[in-house]
Amino acid sequence: GNQVNLSFTQIQEMMGRSKEESEIPTKIGRQHDLYTLMNKAALHNLKEFILSKSLKHHAWILSLELNMSATFLNVIPKCPSMTFDNSQFRILVNLRLFLDQPDLLPGIRCDCARNPTIDNRCHHMLTSCSKMAFGLRVHNSVLNTLKECLQSGGLMVTREPMHMFQGVFDADSQFTEKEKNMRPDLYIHGKRDSAYEVYKNIVIDASWIHPFPIYGNAPYTEEKSLTRELHGKRRLQEKRDKYEAIATANNLKFYPIIFENTGGIISESYEYLQELLKVFSGGYKEGALLRQYWKNRISCAYFHSVATEIQTKIKYLTGARYVDQRYENRASFIQESSSISYPN
Repeated sequence: GNQVNLSFTQIQEMMGRSKEESEIPTKIGRQHDLYTLMNKAALHNLKEFILSKSLKHHAWILSLELNMSATFLNVIPKCPSMTFDNSQFRILVNLRLFLDQPDLLPGIRCDCARNPTIDNRCHHMLTSCSKMAFGLRVHNSVLNTLKECLQSGGLMVTREPMHMFQGVFDADSQFTEKEKNMRPDLYIHGKRDSAYEVYKNIVIDASWIHPFPIYGNAPYTEEKSLTRELHGKRRLQEKRDKYEAIATANNLKFYPIIFENTGGIISESYEYLQELLKVFSGGYKEGALLRQYWKNRISCAYFHSVATEIQTKIKYLTGARYVDQRYENRASFIQESSSISYPN
């Protein structure tokens, strides 16, 4: 086997249990600790090796360490929302392992405005392609699941509310009409069955970002590759710059929820999500299993959308290429053939 050389300090750091693990009461004991330590040691060696080979691959691995990036792999397929067919699962596993997508024809160009050659791993489709509303459908799928989650906990939630920031009086001149007309993704009014103020007047805006630049000529340095959540934190700050001041002026709390395209949620946004999921704080094991169920649902909603969109886009592009080379498959030929009447 591979030799693992670790300092005592590194072993101490590895022994720390993640917040997700500490929530599940069954993940305890010496055997689990030993298994976790061995996995972390192997991961440490892998990152050292990958860093010497590919900086972007290393950034991808760091992103995979974020909370919820692997959740879809551990769910029990008891319902359609947590079940993936073979082709979807193959797409997602190849995506996670930084491998080429086998169904993509090499050298094929996207039909979006930039018209680039699609990279073999289909990372272009995750955030850089605006054609066919790819990002919008993924975004809506996750936000609708989060809305369903919060409503099941008794919260009153509205999707993309209008006139949210019109209640500014004293500092009215600070904000433009465009800013006042902004529509965040979710607005939480409060809790139906009590006057509990914790869940009142919260606005949420969510976004997805790639852990490294897909295009561009700017140098991608080792320092950037080693910095966790570099692009995620930048997007988080962009959302705060956009919403936080005007939300505060309207007596609202603002929660930016930022995912990276590995499916992982950045640490600060994960804390916000945990706060929201505290609405499930009673019942069996203080609601820990129910909170995990909804995190599973949110993760699966994202990966279902990603797999479906990549699958659909590849079929569309390769289908168009196939049709152009064969006259009998063109729409005009099919239409002409169907209009011909034959004698009995």
